[in-house]
Amino acid sequence: MNDFGRYKCLLEYFVSHLDWVQNNDPTFVGYNKYIKPITNFISTGLGYSGQSIQQQVADWSQYDDYEICINITCSFGKYTTKQCYLNWKNTWLNTRPKWKNNKIIGLYLSEQQYASASPLLEYSLDELGLFDNDEPNNNLKLFYNQFKKLIIEYENTNNIMNYVDLLKSNKNLILTGAPGTGKTYLAKQIANQLIKENSKCNANEQIGFVQFHPSYDYTDFIEGLRAEETDNGDVIFRLHNGIFKEFCSKALSKKISKRTFDECYEEFIELDSDELDIHTLVYNKKLNYRINSRKSIEIFTDKTSWVIKKELLRAYVMDNEVSDWKPYVLAIGDRFKKMYDEDLKINGIADASNKFVFIIDEINRGEISKIFGELFFSIDPGYRGTAGKVKTQFANIQSHETNTIFDDNIGKGWFYVPENVYIIGTMNDIDRSVESMDFAMRRRFAWHEVTADESTLMWNGQIDNWKDEAKKRMKSLNSAIEEIQGLNSSYHIGAAYFLKLKNYNGDFDKLWNIHIRGVVYEYLRGLPDAVELETKLLSAYNLVP
Repeated sequence: MNDFGRYKCLLEYFVSHLDWVQNNDPTFVGYNKYIKPITNFISTGLGYSGQSIQQQVADWSQYDDYEICINITCSFGKYTTKQCYLNWKNTWLNTRPKWKNNKIIGLYLSEQQYASASPLLEYSLDELGLFDNDEPNNNLKLFYNQFKKLIIEYENTNNIMNYVDLLKSNKNLILTGAPGTGKTYLAKQIANQLIKENSKCNANEQIGFVQFHPSYDYTDFIEGLRAEETDNGDVIFRLHNGIFKEFCSKALSKKISKRTFDECYEEFIELDSDELDIHTLVYNKKLNYRINSRKSIEIFTDKTSWVIKKELLRAYVMDNEVSDWKPYVLAIGDRFKKMYDEDLKINGIADASNKFVFIIDEINRGEISKIFGELFFSIDPGYRGTAGKVKTQFANIQSHETNTIFDDNIGKGWFYVPENVYIIGTMNDIDRSVESMDFAMRRRFAWHEVTADESTLMWNGQIDNWKDEAKKRMKSLNSAIEEIQGLNSSYHIGAAYFLKLKNYNGDFDKLWNIHIRGVVYEYLRGLPDAVELETKLLSAYNLVP
């Protein structure tokens, strides 16, 4: 009997049991098949607590690695209070009855502890084809598949939450393990789960991704010069943010602040110049100025005028730098500071409730010291935020024009990793570039090995028809790999390889020849008995004693 058949019998028994204990009616359609044959009928109990009532559904309770338990309780003398249900063991994922006039008229799925939980999927008994003596119909199959999907999602979420807690505690996490253990996929799941803690999450904005390689460097990751073509065809080099700095800028934009410089400037230029009464600092002469059509401050006399652009004023107010028209910039800028200093001081505080996760795939394949540069200090979990600020290598040519100044509040040239940014790296244990991860970098990350056995969770709902055989073959192959001198668990074949069975309709021979054999060949290359060892591994894969 397959899962659908077992589930149909389980539902029929469940309905028959409840009808009997509620109505004591032997004419009910399921009484003769399910209730009458039981010599020591147990009316109530909690199957998930190991009570004897579970034995009455023992023939239909096992589904792969999962078990469905029966819970029958009587509240206030009746069984119609929705306190009776079938549930995946150790969860609140339930199949509950729907009653009308002391009769069960349907069944529904819910995923909450309380009987008042809203139905996720509901069918009448007739729609499910219960007691029709036919093979399970499509509605029943859909009902079971949805119920099975709930336990798979529940298990996956619980597994992911262990990693989420590890990442939250350490800020930086590296997932390491054998090839094919789904480290990249797992990293994305962890990231999605973490940002979902905020109801306003946006995965496209709050999850970043990059894959390191030997040619990747600081200019790609933090900031660097890029060639640009001007309108007249000339080529110039302009400073641009790298992918990580740009990502951190997004995280910083989710901040708690009063007003930005731009907001203050818009208000400032609307104020009456006579009321402000600005004077030069040296000769104490009143400045006559107006706001031109481009929203710049224009200083004027009877004979000439000078334009103070917004960016010129910003450079002085935020970075204390003046490149032109110094007497006028200082006079206007000091008045601006006096008026808006408190507004600008609190700018740039990251909002901790909006978490951002940056994933670095194959982190060990890049030259870490060249890519991170001075960020060795800033990525330390204890130095998130302005406490870990560092001057970047291109600090002297940053500008608001190129949008490369990271945080106006601390000024030009500085960069830090905001408190709400988390980093996940992935790497294969056996990759020859693993040695590039020096101790200074290693101590800044929490490390977790993703084992081949643990990675089988990715099979759920993907290769159900071949799952049991895949598990046996993978375990046998990996045991044989460990027996070879020089190899260990870092050389295991992970579960991701077996997902490709979908492409070959479960043909394990094609999976070996097209995908796994090439990996095994690399493992054994150079060994004097490589041919014999490959034959041994193939026999283990094929479950040959």
